[in-house]
Amino acid sequence: MNPVLARQLRRLGLDPEVPPADAEQWTALLGRVNSFYENADQNRYLLERSLDLSSKEMNDLYEQLETTARTRVELSEIHYRNIFLHSPIAMWEEDFSEVSAWLGALKAAGVRDPGRYFEQNPAELEHAISLIIVRDANHAAAELFEADSREQLLGPLDPDEIVDKNAAVEELRTLWAGESRHDREMVGQTARGNRIDGILHWRAPT
Repeated sequence: MNPVLARQLRRLGLDPEVPPADAEQWTALLGRVNSFYENADQNRYLLERSLDLSSKEMNDLYEQLETTARTRVELSEIHYRNIFLHSPIAMWEEDFSEVSAWLGALKAAGVRDPGRYFEQNPAELEHAISLIIVRDANHAAAELFEADSREQLLGPLDPDEIVDKNAAVEELRTLWAGESRHDREMVGQTARGNRIDGILHWRAPT
């Protein structure tokens, strides 16, 4: 027997084995049992209501946090994009994913020294350069290369426009070795055919 029901019967002076003969006792018993179920229903309703409210509050809190995080990310992206675009130093973003996969295939084919391989296969070096895609460039880069706009610098690199092939080889060596930075003096050429002498700082995200 349920201990709560047994306790209620004892309070009424009733024996669970002997049904009450007195109608008042029977009515009182039914009233106690009914009250117990009503209280149980009320408690269950309050619990379900509380859980429902808690779930809604948690969902609202999650949505607020998600909105706040998204806003912060957007503001951060705008902030750093402005820094990128208006930096007085020429900067551009290059996508090496295709050339990275291609270099991986060379490794799998048994190539051990990329510098020597490109020296013996100059056409392969030009192919590797063509796999590098410029995704973005800032205003200073457009000015440095005497381009009409930043957009003119975007897209796959043209091997014929790369004056310093050794710089390209060193970038590919750095990528081959799994390193994330490379600095060297370089020679370039503007869109109008003028020579550029500078220092290249190459960085890869890790």
